[in-house]
Amino acid sequence: MSPLVKKSTGEFEEFDEQKLRRSLKHAGAIPSEIAKIIQQIRPLIHEGISTKRIFNHSFRLLRRYSQECARNYSLKKAIFELGPSGFLFEKYVAEVFKAKGFKVKVGVVKKGCCVKHEVDIIASRPDKTIYVECKFHNHPNRKNDVKTALYINSRFLDLKNNKANEFDEFYLVSNTLFSKDAVKYADCVGVKLLGINSSYGDDIQAIVNKYHLHPITSLQSLKKKHIHALMSREIVLAKSLLKQKKTLFELGLDEMEIKQVFSEIKNVRRSYE
Repeated sequence: MSPLVKKSTGEFEEFDEQKLRRSLKHAGAIPSEIAKIIQQIRPLIHEGISTKRIFNHSFRLLRRYSQECARNYSLKKAIFELGPSGFLFEKYVAEVFKAKGFKVKVGVVKKGCCVKHEVDIIASRPDKTIYVECKFHNHPNRKNDVKTALYINSRFLDLKNNKANEFDEFYLVSNTLFSKDAVKYADCVGVKLLGINSSYGDDIQAIVNKYHLHPITSLQSLKKKHIHALMSREIVLAKSLLKQKKTLFELGLDEMEIKQVFSEIKNVRRSYE
């Protein structure tokens, strides 16, 4: 029997080595690197160790082999750190749609056939208009189950039944996975899903890498206090800092520190070009 490890929810479960292997593989690590990391992680696993500590150890080891893989592995964690509220996650998702050529509005109240609804994001471009509902969870193991999909679809139908609302697609975007039943139901009723590290539907990780949308929380060259200060100014994208040198000076960074930040951002961009 494997040791029991402590999840972020406070619950305990058996350590699943295969789950760690899958996470490393999804990040882009090659089999030989995965084998070496697992070999070094095994002696550290003991009764009661937190999954967070396992993640941190794995991340440090992965970073020795590949900065690119390490960023992929830590992307999910970086997006969680946009919390605890869902507001900055909505801003971040809006940037995802902007990168795909949409004009976006955040927090728009629309009348449904029966009641009013606040639509988290309305994304528009000449060929289509999309209504977006964002679901941010503070616990990584919190899945979006079929009840979430049912609730989202009820809003979708009420908005759709008011002919004044002209939109083509309805999206549910989350920072955690969707359950199999949620995926099956959403596919059946026509609700699009956009998730983190999910094999279902679109994958945020692929979009982030393609359009260079890494959140500021993914930057290793910034201190936590500086990241929090930037978040309080509603700055969510790492690449946007390239035009925010004055802001970084205002936060107390010196010229050398700013150069390090800019260098990291540019290196991330180059690694996906």
